[in-house]
Amino acid sequence: MLKHIKRRSHNTLKIWPKISVAGLAVSLLAFASFALAQSQELELTAAEKTFIEDHPLIKVGGEIDWGPFDFVNEQGQHAGIASDYLQLVSDHTGLRFEVEPGSFSKLLEKLGAGEIDLIPAIYFSEERSRSYNYTSKYHQVAEYFFARDDAGISTAADLPGKTVAMLRGFASIETLRNTYPDVNIIEYESLDDAIDAVVTHKADLLFDAIATLTFTLREKSISNIRPTFKIENSRPFHLFMASRKDLPELASIISKVILSTTDSEKQTILSRWLGGAKTVSSRQCRYDHVA
Repeated sequence: MLKHIKRRSHNTLKIWPKISVAGLAVSLLAFASFALAQSQELELTAAEKTFIEDHPLIKVGGEIDWGPFDFVNEQGQHAGIASDYLQLVSDHTGLRFEVEPGSFSKLLEKLGAGEIDLIPAIYFSEERSRSYNYTSKYHQVAEYFFARDDAGISTAADLPGKTVAMLRGFASIETLRNTYPDVNIIEYESLDDAIDAVVTHKADLLFDAIATLTFTLREKSISNIRPTFKIENSRPFHLFMASRKDLPELASIISKVILSTTDSEKQTILSRWLGGAKTVSSRQCRYDHVA
């Protein structure tokens, strides 16, 4: 799939019309005025305003197949709830986002190495908070077990000795290990691979966000893997964005946009991705996509 990701930054350069130096200056001045006006609405600090001026393009690591939160759609565009929140950040600050798709575990490595600036959909963990700057939370996620029909699993009592397929690097892996030590866990680089493991009997069930598994299984027309139960007394996981440790202003700017998001804007995003519509395309955003 990575081969098909559209290089929108390159294509955009191709279609820009020729303009005069004076015209370019006017355009840049208008953009700067827009960004400043939006920044003032957010009551940004001097350091945050300087950050926006010095870092107009942010490198984002987007997941390939974690819909409807963070994924690449059939048109090769970054899409999902996280994408729509990035759009809001762009609208309010003038920041642009260049999205590099990859598996979650690889994106964590790149964030730690400073090769990307931001991961837009991530669970919180105390350990990771020492390495990244977390934004405010913007969504909550319920995680469920999805079992293959013939796996003989209906309650937690059926789990000992069973094998769960999960995405490598997810914080919920530790939660599952602590709660069900008799369960075998196999980590996969992609959700596609994890689902394939259950379909081909290499694993018995999946454990992930109910919205993600419902969304993906529906898209793949897989009907013999169904939700069974969640961890007893478990709380929902919250979704955050996380920036490099040396970019605290980026996280604080995004937090201010998240906290200023209106109920109407939130509902529009949720209805767009969780409202039951099967065919939906990503909005054209002020950020680029690279392979």
